[in-house]
Amino acid sequence: MLIPGDVLDGRYRLDEQIAAGGMGAVWRATDTVLARIVAVKVLLSSLHGDPGFGQRFRAEARTLASLHHPGVIEIYDYGESDVDGRGHRAYLVMPFLDAEPLSDRIASGPLDPAQTISIVAQAAAALHAAHQAGVVHRDVKPANLLIEPDGRVLLVDFGIARAATDLSLTATGQVVGTALYMAPEQITQRDATPSIDIYALGAVAYHCLAGQPPFDGTTALAIAMLHLDGAPQPLPYSVPAGLRELVATAMAKDPADRYRTAAEMADAARAISTRRVATTAAMDGRPIAAAAAVQPHMLRRDTPTALTGRHTQPHPSFISRHRVGSSLAGIALVLGAAAGVMAFADPTGLGPGPGPSGTAAATTAVPTSVRASRTRATATASAKPSISPTRSAAPPSQAPTSSAPQPSEDPPSPTAEAGATGEPQSTQDATG
Repeated sequence: MLIPGDVLDGRYRLDEQIAAGGMGAVWRATDTVLARIVAVKVLLSSLHGDPGFGQRFRAEARTLASLHHPGVIEIYDYGESDVDGRGHRAYLVMPFLDAEPLSDRIASGPLDPAQTISIVAQAAAALHAAHQAGVVHRDVKPANLLIEPDGRVLLVDFGIARAATDLSLTATGQVVGTALYMAPEQITQRDATPSIDIYALGAVAYHCLAGQPPFDGTTALAIAMLHLDGAPQPLPYSVPAGLRELVATAMAKDPADRYRTAAEMADAARAISTRRVATTAAMDGRPIAAAAAVQPHMLRRDTPTALTGRHTQPHPSFISRHRVGSSLAGIALVLGAAAGVMAFADPTGLGPGPGPSGTAAATTAVPTSVRASRTRATATASAKPSISPTRSAAPPSQAPTSSAPQPSEDPPSPTAEAGATGEPQSTQDATG
């Protein structure tokens, strides 16, 4: 067991443990050579002798070293050190960040559309950089998105990432990821493609806007089944139609119906932001920038959004064309993974692992230097979150017969567009 004051490789002095998760513990440390504060993620002692975990840890180091993007956390060093004869420990050295996990920011309620758009655009750009390098993150969730004081978003914890062509690091029957944000094809153990990260980011955006994940349940398996064959509750009316469409597109059951790339998703988010600025300017009597035009790819689909709040019927894109979740094969695949479902996952994706003990059910540790987040239990007896719109929906007799967005609803008033609940108090926590 490591204690404050231990020194790794004669250089990195461990000062304080600030987070722990399924694969490692994160320490605030001092680089005694360069005289700077750093974050050191150390593989848990209980896992050091496991070749599979050691391989994952080294793979995470190589993954981070291969990515060069302002939205992806940097790696300073990797090593394996014998600490005072107590055994070898693999470790990663990263910047010590003054940042807040998104999981903390949304713990007390939803974010306003403007904040959500900024987070989605930045996270999607970072994911695109990873995808361009051939890396699929596979565990995009609020705890793995850090927000710095200036609003910059960082994507962290590539502990279970892998190259799209690498099938060697995941054992047969083992599902890797966090159930609340997991794409249907990831649950049924099809090949990991960049599209699963797009789905997960869409689910994160839904959580930001609704204050709850798209699906909830008492077990990871129950939640996974809803991702396969369920439809989320409508988002609040205060969410602009374009943003509802973005979430619906990203969370389409069929990967072919999602954004083609994470860059396309980032562009869609920026286009929404531009239109919102232009609309506000028009209402204030200021000139509207030509850049407010809708990007072509935002108009390429003729299917209505599933998250408009005008009806509760599932959008076709939310129901798999082949009803994967209803098929015996799909159910068998999920049940086959149930014995150790989400082997490296915290089913909520909102809190740290159980601590240094590192049980198999815990999430991978987030390689951050901010303090450990409070665990927030989100599992309920309900299979779906209960999200009330901000204004009353039309009674059934008055409900529109078409699910297409109504012209009178878009754009909404500035008050309706804001939809803010007040930004939660910042903390200095991180999750595992």
